[in-house]
Amino acid sequence: MSQSSVKALLVSAGGDLAPTIFVVNRLRPEALCFFVAEAQQGGIDREIIPKIEQPPGNGIRSSSPTPKICSSVAACCFGISPDWSPAGG
Repeated sequence: MSQSSVKALLVSAGGDLAPTIFVVNRLRPEALCFFVAEAQQGGIDREIIPKIEQPPGNGIRSSSPTPKICSSVAACCFGISPDWSPAGG
């Protein structure tokens, strides 16, 4: 199976990071957003980002979950693409 490129990948990272690294390297997203607790942000910076074979052209963003997860998703999507707007919005 050949590798493909996707526009954006939103990842809830935690626990074993090896599957996350594999998927990011396999899909090669143009933009990447991690949802991780603030206390685990360092693990993303140390354990995942250095192992990304092809860094996303549109950057990597991290967002800490909030009680209103929809707000976090919207903030992350907007961070990936400032022109993004929610459907119907």
